[in-house]
Amino acid sequence: MINLEKLVRDNSVIISTCSDGAPNIAPTSDTILLDKKTMLISHNEMKKTIDNIKKNPKIALLILDKNQTGARIFGKAEYFDSGKFLEKARSLFADETTNPRGAIVVAIDEIREIK
Repeated sequence: MINLEKLVRDNSVIISTCSDGAPNIAPTSDTILLDKKTMLISHNEMKKTIDNIKKNPKIALLILDKNQTGARIFGKAEYFDSGKFLEKARSLFADETTNPRGAIVVAIDEIREIK
C-alpha cells in the first residue's frame, strides 16, 4: 500500500491538464494532501494550467520517487484566487520569496500505484 502523504511530501508532483485538445504538463512547487481524497496545490507560475482547469477540471498528477515508484492520481481540480484555500496555501507555503497567487484543490477520484 502506498503512503501518499509521504510520497507527496518528499517528491515533485507533476500536473497534467487539457483543454481544447491541447495537453499541458507543469511541475508544482508546493503540494500537500489535505485528507485521503483532497490535495492542495499552491499556484505560483502556472498560467496555462489554471486556464485549462477553468475550462476542463479533469486532471492527472504524477508523483515518482527516486526508485521510479509512486502514483498516478486522477481527479477534478478547482481554482481559488481568494478564500480559505488560498489562505491555507499562504499559511503553509508563503515565505520571503514566494506568496501563492491562488490555490488548486484536487478532488481525488482514483489513485493508481506505480510499482
